Amino acid sequence: MIKNIDSIHNNKLKHIRKLLESRKERKQAGSFVVEGYKSIQSLLEGHITSYKITEIFFSHSALKNDKSTSITDHYPSMSYYSVPDDVFEKLSDVVTSQGILAIVSYTTTVPLISEDRGLYVLVDSITDPGNLGTIIRSAVGAGFDGVLFYGATVDPYNPKTIRATMGTFAYATFFIIDDGFLNDLKERKYDIIIFTMDGKENIFAADYSPKTVIAVGNESSGISQRLRSIANRSIFIPMNPQCESLNAAVAGSIGMFQIAHRVYDR
Repeated sequence: MIKNIDSIHNNKLKHIRKLLESRKERKQAGSFVVEGYKSIQSLLEGHITSYKITEIFFSHSALKNDKSTSITDHYPSMSYYSVPDDVFEKLSDVVTSQGILAIVSYTTTVPLISEDRGLYVLVDSITDPGNLGTIIRSAVGAGFDGVLFYGATVDPYNPKTIRATMGTFAYATFFIIDDGFLNDLKERKYDIIIFTMDGKENIFAADYSPKTVIAVGNESSGISQRLRSIANRSIFIPMNPQCESLNAAVAGSIGMFQIAHRVYDR
């Protein structure tokens, strides 16, 4: 059954705006908002069990198309709502909306790291949601086993982060970690590798263990001193001297694909 909501002042729609605008609200509710058919379809298929769609909202126009009909037909027990187009535009966080969004509940995942092998990317206080979303997207593309959040990293459920993943967040596993967890990884013989301008190893010449964590630092200050003291290896990307540095997400993406290539193609 599809219920109608006519006013932007409806409590459910107010809740959506709060989830879009406030990290505190997302954390307290244990929920976030996803827009677009691709992301919602991926979540409905249940690739990551820590995510669960609780409600789906359509604009009146979007409800008439085949993609919407396919969703409502295949998932009849879901809670659906139809909203006037002008109200949905005020609700949506994107410039050109597809007319569909969902509220997604999430559960915090306890880090479970394999004793035998695992490739992970660590984000050290990344503050730009677009960069974080791109790193998550590349981690999925490179076949990495998870994304580790360290320091003051931007909320992974920020709507801009979710959009930047282009739907791949539904296939990614997130862990929030601390120094103790990293030291535990080292005891398990994981390499903790950091990107630095003065890195000791050329990224394209180095060999990599099937038990590797690669760390990407803050956009302006780079890798934190705490993480530098924990890491056991450092790498650099050779570049034309006219280019001083790379965007954090670009550097991280190059690193992940290079490591995956060397590890999986041996």
